Amino acid sequence: MRSPRVGVIIPCYNQERYVGLTINSALAQNYADFSVVVVDDGSTDNTPAVLNTYSDRITILKHDVPGNYGQAAALNLGIKHTESEYVAFLDSDDLWHPDKLRKQVEVLDRYPEVGLVYSNGNVIDGEGGILYQLFGKDHREANTAESILLNCYIRTPSLVMVRRSILQAVGPFPVGIIPSDHDMWVRIAEVSRYSYLDEMLVGYRQHSGQISLRKTRKMWEDSLLVLNAALQRYPYAADTRRKRLAVIHYRLGEYGLRSKMFGPTFYHFLMAFWHDPVRACNKVCRLQK
Repeated sequence: MRSPRVGVIIPCYNQERYVGLTINSALAQNYADFSVVVVDDGSTDNTPAVLNTYSDRITILKHDVPGNYGQAAALNLGIKHTESEYVAFLDSDDLWHPDKLRKQVEVLDRYPEVGLVYSNGNVIDGEGGILYQLFGKDHREANTAESILLNCYIRTPSLVMVRRSILQAVGPFPVGIIPSDHDMWVRIAEVSRYSYLDEMLVGYRQHSGQISLRKTRKMWEDSLLVLNAALQRYPYAADTRRKRLAVIHYRLGEYGLRSKMFGPTFYHFLMAFWHDPVRACNKVCRLQK
């Protein structure tokens, strides 16, 4: 039996409030040739009961050894259990417009040199109200690995559809680091082209249950790991390294300031200034206003 052309992978952990809405938005696509795989990453709330109400329409996966292993491990498990030509990711609290899959499939079918296509979307609140647009009208895809390494502009995997052949070429999402999706997008940009679809096809939800201050620190510390791995793998210019280090140190300085850890704050702001003095001065001056 032929596999669906698109495999939709939804990693899920303790999202009883939103995951039903997310699954509904996936099932409501006006493109028919797809399957939905939800990976329950060790949920301890009512999420499993919610997922079971969809058991006749989706595939529900769990880890062999029960536990919460993080988004990267859940995405890797979903990829492993699908055989589709294209793979689309959907966070368990985000929403898709009904045209999302169809329009991205059209891009990948039309442009074989494109390995990843992402769309525009709206940031929404906990009730689904629109807060602002993810990309402005001036956004253009630069199609350089440097641009995604420096700016991390794909803010949610829910924007993305990618060829399975590209995922096979670059390897799995890295487990144990928080910006695992950023690492993946960088690796894909090093070997393939991107395409940007300027249509509002995703609702990216922001709410109180998301990343904590503690995890914010880990995210930026892990960003150093992503950068170092990228520098070993690909011939980035020294200027790219310097600018990315400046951003990481600035963000760690922000964390230290909010946490009243003034020694680390001074160090990280000093390093941000060392690597990119003009940008660092502009940032710190805005922070003090």
